[in-house]
Amino acid sequence: MFPLVDEKLYTMTNFVGNRRIKSVAVSIRCSLSRRDMNLLTHFAMEVVESADDPEKAEREHRFIEALTFSSFDEIVELLNEIDGKYWTEFPVWARNLAYHLASLLQPQNAAIRARAAMGMRSFGPDWDDEADRLEAEAARLRMNSRELEYAS
Repeated sequence: MFPLVDEKLYTMTNFVGNRRIKSVAVSIRCSLSRRDMNLLTHFAMEVVESADDPEKAEREHRFIEALTFSSFDEIVELLNEIDGKYWTEFPVWARNLAYHLASLLQPQNAAIRARAAMGMRSFGPDWDDEADRLEAEAARLRMNSRELEYAS
């Protein structure tokens, strides 16, 4: 686990069926290496650490819930942390989900698509078709933004 340096209190909201219930506030201890780690990154680190943990499903659930309601900047911060330190340990499905949500949050962002494609190529030929599609989207977005620059 992380060295305990700071403690923050977060309230998580769970959804059960069609009813939204507010769970008890959960105390989460965050590691502070160089800068404050956001909640999303904290849950991602729990997923990395839980490879052989019987609570793996619960940790993945918390990560997915946090990812679902994260901002673009929080997701990019997570991806910077993961790509820089936990490249092989972080599950490919979770990385792809984070890139997909970032792309949905900023549909005109060519850089995030190009970065996602580069990452997908690192995990074998199974992802090459998707990487090709993302690279084509990024190129199209770059071309469209250049056309707008010239038009103005």
